[in-house]
Amino acid sequence: MKTLIGMTAFILTCVLYATTHAQSAVHPATVVIEYVGKSDRPIFPIIISSSNNEAEWYRKKLFGDPISEFAHIDIVKKATLKEISGILSEKADFSRPIASDRPRTAPTIKLVAAIEHDFKESSIGPEDSIVILGEIKNRVSKYPLLVRHLSEVEGPLNQHLKPH
Repeated sequence: MKTLIGMTAFILTCVLYATTHAQSAVHPATVVIEYVGKSDRPIFPIIISSSNNEAEWYRKKLFGDPISEFAHIDIVKKATLKEISGILSEKADFSRPIASDRPRTAPTIKLVAAIEHDFKESSIGPEDSIVILGEIKNRVSKYPLLVRHLSEVEGPLNQHLKPH
């Protein structure tokens, strides 16, 4: 009887440890990148996901018409999305709320990291945005259309940082 209780306690401990460890290692299933700033042409949001259904849900949730119709959806492998989320976890602060009421003098990118229908947002300045976009472009080189979409966002950020 003591052996059975001991084995049960051991198995429960292992299950709890595995569950806790799995929850802490969860990575976003969808990442949204939106350019915020002046531009001579429209720059549409990029929705990167491993699930077409989730990408479509975020297209409708975050963007109204007509923007939602033009938002780029790029479906990537889960491993690629995990690499992207690793970049974001190092470079973006999702714990601070975005202050949308202050005047902007420089362009930014708004990042959304989402797991199912739970998401967090972060606003990144131009210098850090270029670093993040460059690292993501290196990781997604197998997806040329996504690289092109990221370059479209990167262009006005680079232009803003050029010495005048």
